Amino acid sequence: MLVSISCDKLIKSKLNFSYGLNPLLGSPNGENSIGKSSVLMLIDFAFGGEGFPKLCSDVIDHVGHLTVNIEFKFDNVIYTFVRTTDVLKEVYFNNESRIISKDEFTKFLAKMYGFTDENPSFRDSVNGFSRIYQKKNYNENNPLDTFSGENGEAIKKRSIKIFGYYKIIKELELVRNDLLDHKKHITSTFKSGVVNSITAKRYKENVIQLELLDYEISKIKNSIKNHIDNFDELVNDSTIELKAKKDFLYSQKNITEVDLNIINDNMSNKNYQGSKYFKDVVNFFPTVNKEKLAEIDMYHKGLTSILNEQFESEVELLTNKLELIDSEIDSVKNKLKAYTEEKNISETILNELLDKDKKSQQISLECELYNNLKGIKDDVKDIDTKIADNIYSSIVKMEDVIAAGLKKNVEVMYGEGAIIPTMTFTKKGYNFNHGDDRGTGKCVANMIALDLTYLEETKIPFIIHDSLLFKNIKSEAVSNLIYKYMEFTDKQIFIAIDELQKYEDDVFFTLELISFLTLSKDNLAFIEKWKNK
Repeated sequence: MLVSISCDKLIKSKLNFSYGLNPLLGSPNGENSIGKSSVLMLIDFAFGGEGFPKLCSDVIDHVGHLTVNIEFKFDNVIYTFVRTTDVLKEVYFNNESRIISKDEFTKFLAKMYGFTDENPSFRDSVNGFSRIYQKKNYNENNPLDTFSGENGEAIKKRSIKIFGYYKIIKELELVRNDLLDHKKHITSTFKSGVVNSITAKRYKENVIQLELLDYEISKIKNSIKNHIDNFDELVNDSTIELKAKKDFLYSQKNITEVDLNIINDNMSNKNYQGSKYFKDVVNFFPTVNKEKLAEIDMYHKGLTSILNEQFESEVELLTNKLELIDSEIDSVKNKLKAYTEEKNISETILNELLDKDKKSQQISLECELYNNLKGIKDDVKDIDTKIADNIYSSIVKMEDVIAAGLKKNVEVMYGEGAIIPTMTFTKKGYNFNHGDDRGTGKCVANMIALDLTYLEETKIPFIIHDSLLFKNIKSEAVSNLIYKYMEFTDKQIFIAIDELQKYEDDVFFTLELISFLTLSKDNLAFIEKWKNK
């Protein structure tokens, strides 16, 4: 639990807390701007919140950035930390005398409070239940929104995680992600051009073609079975590699010959004939600028000379390349010839067998990837159904638990017969229905009842309720709520409350007895009293 926070810029430098209710008391007339909400924001800051510097900027403007010493107690061991409002992403861990990241800090809290991998992150879990004026997260009609306009699907998923129903769904999602990664790899293979993506029609055609190739390969094998005992010796890595190399060399030879022919064609028209055609221009247009034509003529003659030199150089390079390719082809052919002579079969038969084997493997791979992709799509569809079924069953259980909690907690405040709100989770989020009693105070009380349900039924370790939540609730209902708050012996509730004279004497004296701080216009939260100025 949070044992204390200390800050030398608070009017009371150390605030001590306990399990159960921890009230901050305001003035009898309910004055605002005395620092109640800012102190609650500082408590939220102690639990890893980052909103204080922005949402309480007036405090920092007048007293400067705060250094906050934070003390937690878990399993009878005290852990102390230091956070500053000007460096939000770092926390000093006194027990280990080192700086840790804010994420490490909140992960530490999650571990100590018993959160598991199936729960949301610590801050994602508790943030919405710190209902403080500056955070604007106290809309009684959308009580699970941590901020206005939050995605409904995300809210629903968070609640499933908070209630601990996410384990099976998470396992299914991991399997689904693995399948989608496999699908992505297959799709990338298709896009690379190494294997063709095929349709269902092409798949059927491939199956027929594979049968035909198998028949033709078998026919070739039968024709040479008197010479070859083991066909794996014939179609092996060595022969496949030689055949592939030969095919590649021939393709390179064709490309090189085409390039060489193009250059030769250009060189066959290398004699520049511009002067002849310029004479015709002068005959047709006697007034043309002859000197300008002469300059153009000289430019083109020079350009032609340069291009011819480049052509000749390129011809030499391509000719040398062809000679190297031909030499490589001869070498490969000789190796294949030696191999076929050793096996006493013709090179033509070996080439045909290798071509058909290559074609068969290519088509087989196309069909295999097609079947894999189809299987993945079917598996993803099946898992999506299972995920949807588990989400539905989780929601049913969650709605039942919430319904029971709302009934119990609303009746604690308003007695039996009170109108009970309903929480239903929809495809796009959730709906919190207040029923036929839609008064402001009752709707806020319904939201508080929801918070208490989450506090009771989940691993959420604390809630924070600001004084504005109690303003419109009947005083009798608030008195009953205070007693309910005090029933929690293993979790913490932090509230700000004022106008204590409205409540029954026992509540008044109890709150005064257990309060961790009392504020008023003459006793503001921080040592600098800028509000009065």
